[in-house]
Amino acid sequence: MDTLAQKFNYDKAYLGKLIFKSSDYSFNYLRNYYCIKKSCQLLQFTDHSIAEISNLTGYSSPNHFERCFHQIMKISPSQYRKNNR
Repeated sequence: MDTLAQKFNYDKAYLGKLIFKSSDYSFNYLRNYYCIKKSCQLLQFTDHSIAEISNLTGYSSPNHFERCFHQIMKISPSQYRKNNR
């Protein structure tokens, strides 16, 4: 958010409100959503471990990644991989 705010010369709070107003989602939700979508591709098309994928997609820990993944996809990363190979 800091980088975007600086790039567009907006206050972080104001940019967050603009994002929410135009999408009905918070910046954090959208960031997580796109990271999870990227992780879906990695789960489907690579043999990287879930820990490696969590790191590649910017999550601080595999546990946090798995919680976010389940929240958005309604399934665990390992189950997603199993279902989509």
